Amino acid sequence: MKANCPCIDPEGLPLAPADEAGPARVGVISMFDGVGSIYHIIKKKLGKPPAVYIAAEQDPVLRRLVAAELGMREDQHWGYNSEGVGTIYVKDVWDLLHKDSLILRQAKAMYPNIRWLLISGSPCQDLTFAGYLNGLLGLTGRRSMLFFVVYVVLRHAQKLFGFESVRYLAENAGSMQAVQGGSNMKAGHPLERSEHFQLFLYCLGLPRQIPTKHWVWDTSSLFGIRRQRVFLRSHLDTGTPVPNGPPGNEQWGPLLYLTNESVVLAPLLRTREYTAGGALKLSWTAYQPHALLWDYAFFGGKRSFSLLCQLAQDKKVPQLPWASIVPAHFLPVWKRFLTVIGAPKSTSSIKDELIEQLAPIFHNPNITLPMRVLNIQEVRKLSGLEDILTVARHGPALLTDKVVRDFCGNSFHPALIDAALGTDPQFQAWVRGDADGQPCHSEAPPIQDVYANYQDLLRAVLEQGSKLGVQLKSNQVDFEAKWRHYGIGDPPEAATPPVVKQPTVFSFLQTAKTTDNQASLKSKGVPFCDASLSQALEQMQMKWLHQSSLAFENVALSSRLLRAAVGSGIGFRVTEQEIKCKYLELLQAYTSGDKLTAIEQLFTLLQVATLGPTHQFSFGFIIWAPKTVQPPLIYVGAQKPSLLFLLIAHDTDQPFQFGTAAFDYQQDSDFLSSSTIQVSCRCSTAYAQHH
Repeated sequence: MKANCPCIDPEGLPLAPADEAGPARVGVISMFDGVGSIYHIIKKKLGKPPAVYIAAEQDPVLRRLVAAELGMREDQHWGYNSEGVGTIYVKDVWDLLHKDSLILRQAKAMYPNIRWLLISGSPCQDLTFAGYLNGLLGLTGRRSMLFFVVYVVLRHAQKLFGFESVRYLAENAGSMQAVQGGSNMKAGHPLERSEHFQLFLYCLGLPRQIPTKHWVWDTSSLFGIRRQRVFLRSHLDTGTPVPNGPPGNEQWGPLLYLTNESVVLAPLLRTREYTAGGALKLSWTAYQPHALLWDYAFFGGKRSFSLLCQLAQDKKVPQLPWASIVPAHFLPVWKRFLTVIGAPKSTSSIKDELIEQLAPIFHNPNITLPMRVLNIQEVRKLSGLEDILTVARHGPALLTDKVVRDFCGNSFHPALIDAALGTDPQFQAWVRGDADGQPCHSEAPPIQDVYANYQDLLRAVLEQGSKLGVQLKSNQVDFEAKWRHYGIGDPPEAATPPVVKQPTVFSFLQTAKTTDNQASLKSKGVPFCDASLSQALEQMQMKWLHQSSLAFENVALSSRLLRAAVGSGIGFRVTEQEIKCKYLELLQAYTSGDKLTAIEQLFTLLQVATLGPTHQFSFGFIIWAPKTVQPPLIYVGAQKPSLLFLLIAHDTDQPFQFGTAAFDYQQDSDFLSSSTIQVSCRCSTAYAQHH
């Protein structure tokens, strides 16, 4: 069985030790997953990815990007990514509780003896002073009540996996407000006066005796940006966050105090909308003087600028000669804006109205000012997300400025998550079971007890609202508390491991889905819209691939995932680094840029990556190239692949059009044994002997 392709010699690629192979023995449940940074953090801390990654995120753009970044399916079914990680990516955190937490019970059946980490950053809009009624609603608000879903998932996880096997980290706002301002006024930390914060502690089984400051991290001294967050965690093992100073240099930088120290930047928040001129308008907070970067040279240097600002430590508005800085037409509105942001009871709506008028001076390229808003690179640096979801990997079509600014303003810094899980050696010891991680929590309390506490809090919120002359309604407050109905058996009912029937159809080169109804109907029933390929698959007794091509949702997948799949299979943990580098350089050359190379150029490399015992995971490539090779449908790779790509090229010099990845990492059967597909030269001697 020989195809029209070069033969290769794979000697020199060493075998990866079996005891070091595969993901780490820990599962991750990431609620409100956002940009998927948790996956990268765990992989960095352990030196390998987790065994299973259960994620929940509802934002459709982030779902598309993270699915491509991590190799996850978007159709809310179990699958395996290119690193052998069992994954499921749901759209709503409530999905984790459906059918008596079926997903968690399936995870238990798949991975019965591993550790588990639950991480969440539930919505904080109702909990902060910037929220409605200055954060009065808190955990009773329609958005922030989602923390109780986290609580129920935690309770179910502790019952399923065992209390000692589950670790959690719950992040939220550090400015939770007191419902009854006069209660417990002698408490030391402001959070200790907040009934919302106390309910957080109760639900998570955390003792009140631990000083509140242990849970609170202020990013001001670490990253030069003001954001106080609470990191409630089940274990006391804690690392030290690695600081990363604010953006700026001797030319541009933040406001300066009289002492020449930098003023801490205002927090990043989500964007608003586009201006009439097409410019992206930010939240009013991004235009405050202490949120901007300033041109020190315009004012005669840093020292001269600090003297002109006349800023004492408790001030945020500099005393600058505004008439010589702001264009005359905008000067009255700018001064009004400065007055409003200094007023104690000004509303966000008033500030946004003023910014609507001021936006042109910041976003019109024909207006030059000695101050500016943070650019995208600076926003990424402040949020610690420089290397996650980059344009280089995903292109600018989905990763617009708005998307990047929004997810940076809505994420908590990876360095804080990293530190909150302990040092790398501490976390590794906990995963191995060599250390307990200093647990400081008790089991999550019964749901009926939490609901009783919730009712008390709800009554207090309604009474306080009434005192303020506000009658709170069901679209503002969660009267139903439906989370209280999600119980789980004692003991929980066992589940069988889910049947993972992929492939998922990936579209290479960010190919758009068909939107034309007639075209969609025309292609229905024809895999990959190619009748010749459909016929060939049936002749080769590969109907399963034919059927699967129509079964699942497309996921954007660039050449980056092919590089990751093949690259991770070349000499894993190689001692002879020059050998690994040689083939990785070839792979980079063959798949560089936004376009993949022609089929025939990749034969050699695919064979090297998939041949015999020289790779970490067994990959296979079914190639349909009717104008390039004969026979037109051939197979290159391991005889029992765990990750299968379908590569299609209709013309000799045409890049691959589609790729189908069939993930079945734990399969027992050889799919080739039931097909008559032609096997490429030397790709599987054992297979040829078998037949």
